[in-house]
Amino acid sequence: MRLRDLRAHGAFTIGGCLGNSYVGLVPTLRSGLERGQNALMRIQDFVAAETEQAVKSLFDTARYVPADKLEWKPLDNGRSCLDQLQECAQAPTWFQSILETRQVQEFDPAKYEEMRVARRQWDTLEKCEEVCRTNTAKLIETIRNFPDEHLSTGIPHPFAPGETIKLAHVMLWHYWNTVYHIGQINYIQTLLGDFEMR
Repeated sequence: MRLRDLRAHGAFTIGGCLGNSYVGLVPTLRSGLERGQNALMRIQDFVAAETEQAVKSLFDTARYVPADKLEWKPLDNGRSCLDQLQECAQAPTWFQSILETRQVQEFDPAKYEEMRVARRQWDTLEKCEEVCRTNTAKLIETIRNFPDEHLSTGIPHPFAPGETIKLAHVMLWHYWNTVYHIGQINYIQTLLGDFEMR
């Protein structure tokens, strides 16, 4: 599907995504076009390219955190940089499953805890980056091959009981989650006294 077709197909609207507020969409489209991306490219290819760039930016940002501060937590109560990198490394597997099956698995606390334990083994920035890039590559392959006819397919929203969300929106979740954590890591940097604009 081409970006110019999105409104006609009911997938996106300017300033919103699939009937849901999606603050990051318009800046993302603008940044992509400023980098010379074709305005007529498929939305799947656009999301894939932006997701790859976000993952690169995540680890570029994290490398500015001093090595001895990767596990530092604000007030000993927030999330450390490493904890967030571990999540971002694992997250593509969550979203890939949804896109492949066109459905959401029921929340299982025991399985969730297993995933939390599993990702703790990625105990360095380098390990997180390797796993993240591997999982992201698999997700991106799924996104690029995602059928146009299923972009507007609605599924139960996993984070908002009683609501539905379209699969085109789900394609953006790894991008959105990664950018969110870039912001958190940048904030950690300011708490550590680093205010340099890069």
